[in-house]
Amino acid sequence: MSDNMPYDLVQRLVNDWQHSASSSEAAPVQLHAEPVMQPVWTDPVPPACRAEISLAPESISAFTAGLPAVGGFIVLIALAIVMVRAGRRMTPESPDPMHVAFGLSSPAPFGSREMAELAAAEANCHYWQFMLAAFGGALEAEGFALRAEPQSKVLLPYAVRTRVGIAIVKARSRYLNPRQSDEAAEAMLRDAEEDDYTGSWTDCCQRGAEAAGWYVVRRGGHTADNGTDL
Repeated sequence: MSDNMPYDLVQRLVNDWQHSASSSEAAPVQLHAEPVMQPVWTDPVPPACRAEISLAPESISAFTAGLPAVGGFIVLIALAIVMVRAGRRMTPESPDPMHVAFGLSSPAPFGSREMAELAAAEANCHYWQFMLAAFGGALEAEGFALRAEPQSKVLLPYAVRTRVGIAIVKARSRYLNPRQSDEAAEAMLRDAEEDDYTGSWTDCCQRGAEAAGWYVVRRGGHTADNGTDL
């Protein structure tokens, strides 16, 4: 062996190390030697979801082309979560079936204007139902009726108008003051007849009926004598 052999060996090792270092800088070492698995679309492109997010295969490939297989899988999971949340946000909420079935709603604040309007409407409806029932019954007793026939409308004779008004005022007094004595009721009716208060209630109920599409007509078999009693 030569005396320069150890020096040559050391020099060779240094050269080999430098060569390996330079080659590693020129070409980065690949951490994954195996090929990157990418999703392959074999089926037709799925329809857009409710949120109108388009996920074409080429767009997914653009996201996952530079990622390893695990990274691409994570990206797909994240996109799926975004799709589900966006679809829920775009879908309108269905009404509660219990709320619709039983008509449940929050009550109006006690003593508020809304509550007052509801209370007035309820009381007035009950009051006018009572009055209109008396009006219809008195017309039937006088030989008239209420029909949805505007072409058959007739003018009530004055005496009939008065008697129908008396029945209406009597029913109104009974509704508003049920404990009134018979003597007081009779005195009230006499005064109402003298100043035509009774006839005005007949006119009022007749206008209300006509506004709803009901008209006073003459029933068959009854005749009037040009404004006189039947």
